[in-house]
Amino acid sequence: MPSLSHNDKDIYTFESITTIPFVYHFSFIDLKKHLWTFDLRFLIQLLQYGKQLVNPFSQEPIPETLIQRLQQRSQTLRKRGIPIVYVEKDVLTSEQIWNQKVLDVFLKLTSLGYGVNLLWFETMSVRSHETFHRKLYDLWNITAGLTAADKERIIPGHSSGRSPLFRWNPTILEAQTHELKWWRKQNLNLMNTFVSRSTDRTVQSCGALYVLTALAQTHPKIAEVYPWLV
Repeated sequence: MPSLSHNDKDIYTFESITTIPFVYHFSFIDLKKHLWTFDLRFLIQLLQYGKQLVNPFSQEPIPETLIQRLQQRSQTLRKRGIPIVYVEKDVLTSEQIWNQKVLDVFLKLTSLGYGVNLLWFETMSVRSHETFHRKLYDLWNITAGLTAADKERIIPGHSSGRSPLFRWNPTILEAQTHELKWWRKQNLNLMNTFVSRSTDRTVQSCGALYVLTALAQTHPKIAEVYPWLV
């Protein structure tokens, strides 16, 4: 109930928390037994830039279990066709739809325990995307030494003829020319598959590590944060 909440204002609008649409209400109790209420969209927005999520009122870190809950709630809303970003109109633009897809993947990575910055992905060039695709392909097929059983455990159905994990060999792609938009779509789909295909969180974390390793070997900023993956 709003009357029990330790904060009476929405941190984003500074209006009463009673104005937060019910579908976006996100409450939790901290270690001091204080109840806090937020707009779920605001917390997701905070997670976009790879920083540790903290309660903006108390500055206390928000535990990973709550981030997992946030990720699960956002996933449920997306499945119901409800936007997880602030929108001014009832109909999402193509850019907003794309942003939601990127948010989904990066929120999943964060919920699995990896602090990642959405801008890392958004600032990647065509060459960077080509490199990332090859690094991930090589990890999966060569350098990680995965057996067929390992691959099936991490990504069930990875070799399916209907939806193979890697649709193209990097060598073939080198002879082709694709725009940045094409590369973003292909690589985001790959990343999502690695962190979402399995239903086991431990296995999902393993998939996330492969994604992060390929990113660290591609993007200097990511290599600075995760030097042990280079």
